[in-house]
Amino acid sequence: MQLEVIRGPAASGKTTQLRQIAQADGQDEGQILLAKQYTHAALKSRIRFLASRGARVVCIDECTEEQIELLRRLSAVLPDVRIHAAVAA
Repeated sequence: MQLEVIRGPAASGKTTQLRQIAQADGQDEGQILLAKQYTHAALKSRIRFLASRGARVVCIDECTEEQIELLRRLSAVLPDVRIHAAVAA
């Protein structure tokens, strides 16, 4: 898995970037995950589920630094998935 972290202050365009990435992959805005709606285990499970269904791009908004660390650890087991995660700085 490749992990791209998009950082910036509130209202700096992070979510807009995620929308553009999702759209380029043929996804609609509703497929962008909102990290605060997931526990760490649930986020990990959701990404694994999406990968098992063939997803190659996963966009996640409003991640915490702890969730970013989780995504880095997950990268070893999902080499074909690109994750784009936004974090408010």
